[in-house]
Amino acid sequence: SLCLLNGHLSQLHTFIVEINMIRKTLMTINNTKTVSNLKCFSLISFRETIEYDNKIVPLLRQMSKLEKLTVSLIVYRRISFIDGNHLVNDILSNMSHLHTFIFNIITDSVIIDEELLPTPDHVVRPLIEKGYNVKCYTDYCTINKGQCHIYSLPFTLECMYMFTNKFPGGLFVNVRHFVARSVWHPFEHDFFAQISQAFPLLNKLTISNIRDQKKKLIQSEYEQTSSVIEFPHVTVLNLCGSSLDYVEQFLFDFYTRYMLIMNFCCLQHSILQLMLLVRIVQK
Repeated sequence: SLCLLNGHLSQLHTFIVEINMIRKTLMTINNTKTVSNLKCFSLISFRETIEYDNKIVPLLRQMSKLEKLTVSLIVYRRISFIDGNHLVNDILSNMSHLHTFIFNIITDSVIIDEELLPTPDHVVRPLIEKGYNVKCYTDYCTINKGQCHIYSLPFTLECMYMFTNKFPGGLFVNVRHFVARSVWHPFEHDFFAQISQAFPLLNKLTISNIRDQKKKLIQSEYEQTSSVIEFPHVTVLNLCGSSLDYVEQFLFDFYTRYMLIMNFCCLQHSILQLMLLVRIVQK
């Protein structure tokens, strides 16, 4: 899609790109004439990219006449977080006409010095000082790898990814598809309870986590200590690549309830899974 910005569409004012992945390419885009006239640009990518600094930043820096910018990215293997300081100084500083900036950016698998761990306040402060309403959370694992998720509020996009179990809270009425993925921490029952409250209009839920849950209770213990989680609008449930604990979490009705699941995906092949599927069909 970005290859369309090759100089032949010099009168283009609005360009909206929604793609699965931004891949590495050897092609140099001659886009100066086109991008310099853009007034509205939206770039949404659903998979990790390592091309942010090589391709995306130079492209955005040429869009000096932009009035509205939307960016939703998952950036992988960067040497530092994409934070407020970077966004203000390296992206927004050249956009004097910009009045709307919508962003949702995850920086994942960043190697961080343990003595220099950025706090969420440090990440968002430059944007707040510029008048933006913004939220951020950071997470770190034991091998000095960190991740940062920074996004503008109110959250107007329909899909949100989360790569941690440290949910920061909030209300996201526009989100229809929520993706939770982690290779570091398990997702416990309380995490899903928070999700059901924060995303009341979800119709698609994707969970990817190989870590077994640590806080497992038998049914009698669970009914005395926890409440049932409800996802009243979810019709698509994807648990591919997840521990069997999450199959139990989402298909036992004393854990979680739905109005109607139309599409269920899971790669686990076990007697328990088959029994659970039969139970769902019977309902």
